[in-house]
Amino acid sequence: MCSKMNIPFKALSEVKTCPVCNENSVEYASNYPSEVEPFASSTIEYCTACGLGYVVDADVLLDNFYSVQYSRSNRGDRQIEPEQYFSPEMRSKSPRLSRYFARASRQLSVLESLRNPLKHILDFGSGPGYLLSISQAKTLAAFEPDLDSQKYLSYIGATQYESLDDLPRGSFDAIISSHSMEHLVAERLVETLTVLLGCLKANGRLLIEVPQGGLSHLVLNSRHDPHTIFFTQESLTKAIQAAGGELVFSKCFAEKQSNKRPDAVYEPKGSKFLRSRSGSVTIVAGRKPGFAGRVGNKFDRLSRGL
Repeated sequence: MCSKMNIPFKALSEVKTCPVCNENSVEYASNYPSEVEPFASSTIEYCTACGLGYVVDADVLLDNFYSVQYSRSNRGDRQIEPEQYFSPEMRSKSPRLSRYFARASRQLSVLESLRNPLKHILDFGSGPGYLLSISQAKTLAAFEPDLDSQKYLSYIGATQYESLDDLPRGSFDAIISSHSMEHLVAERLVETLTVLLGCLKANGRLLIEVPQGGLSHLVLNSRHDPHTIFFTQESLTKAIQAAGGELVFSKCFAEKQSNKRPDAVYEPKGSKFLRSRSGSVTIVAGRKPGFAGRVGNKFDRLSRGL
């Protein structure tokens, strides 16, 4: 597989409304930059206002994929027993596991630097529980559809939730979503974020980290499957704001800068964060004053798009 894939853009016959920034600016599409099915046969559409790229109606694409296939095809490590999996020895032997735990440690450090309490935390898209296992939280909660991760989450004592409707409102000091939002259905992203903000305590924080997804203007590594949302910093910021949140921290932690596409359909403007061409895109948000999310009420059940 080639290391870089500049999939050409094609103009849409009819301009559409962006599911994130709500501008009538979804003007282009491309093939999915993958050689792996079912992603290689999918189409990505792009917003020229916020730079968002997304697979339209990704429900079909995601159906059954994350319950089993994802961990087995992308991780291949879910057969290891939990006691060994979380051991320092295992971490030292596996560069990949070491990176995951280092990333989790960095995310906790960001929240600590903001003086955010971490007694009651939820990991949204937790995997086997890298972050939860190294936290000092009193309450560990996880939202993770990967069935192969359940035994690890049980091992560390995490309460596991199967649907957004089941999550307790106003309960968490912090919610962490690390490299999970890019696996959601774009048409339900803002609603999902509204739910998560509603599950925070009044002064709680939501930390989100996603890979650089600016296919709309950057030359990026070809391995994007199984992502269904391709975030720019602007589109992630707009999504949080549309959900009733406000940013208190933003940074791209990766050092490597991607090259610009000569045929870009989006041009980021504004702050250094918005214009950065590096990855490990990280934001921390709280609820806006007067947050109008349905805190304390029952959310509509959302089908899982993670």
